[in-house]
Amino acid sequence: MGRKTVAVCSAHLPYDSQDPPPSKIFEGILRYCEIVNIYPVLRCNCNAQHNIWSSTNCNSRWVALVEFQNSLNLENFNRGNVQTFCSGGWLELIDITLGTFGIRESNIG
Repeated sequence: MGRKTVAVCSAHLPYDSQDPPPSKIFEGILRYCEIVNIYPVLRCNCNAQHNIWSSTNCNSRWVALVEFQNSLNLENFNRGNVQTFCSGGWLELIDITLGTFGIRESNIG
């Protein structure tokens, strides 16, 4: 098996953006990784809530993000329900880590 390249990226997807997530730049980076056969691992401050990644609430941003995640065959690496956001006593999990499906089980060199 040949060696594979992994790209580790970080993104902030603002809650007040007029466009649904992901941003055009973020999407472009991931599409490029797909074209050149690089495995992305993405840490996202996505400001999207859904019980898919253990949030306690759902908001409208999650639909676009989950559809995008599925279109690139990305797996959610979050485990458990540790909150990543705290404001005024409100605790929530709005940050997620995504990666190429199956990357955790592969032997990446």
